[in-house]
Amino acid sequence: MLMSTEHRDLGLEMKLQYAMDNGMGVWVLGEIHGHIDTLKELISRINLEDGDQLVSLGDMIDRGPDSASVLGMFRENPSFHAVKGNHEQLMHRANQWPNHQRMLAVVPSLIRCCHTPAGHERH
Repeated sequence: MLMSTEHRDLGLEMKLQYAMDNGMGVWVLGEIHGHIDTLKELISRINLEDGDQLVSLGDMIDRGPDSASVLGMFRENPSFHAVKGNHEQLMHRANQWPNHQRMLAVVPSLIRCCHTPAGHERH
């Protein structure tokens, strides 16, 4: 099945291809889930250089202690890019609901409950 181009960012694809063609790094990661300290440690270990690109494959938010800082880091750095994961999609949909401000306070606890691994206590 071919992917429709309506969901593609051709500008980003060209930017990433340019980086690879010119010997720059393209780093791909996922499942950050609000763990800003872990993200910072990872970034320091891979030693990003000028022109390197970092791509998150989604699930940047929820579960961890500081989703807002993770999002802020990606917003502030033009070399950081993100694909929307299911957790971002859920929050996007929650923002569309009537009375979404009230729902935003409830959704993170629902996500934790629904994604608790079998055998672990639910709080």
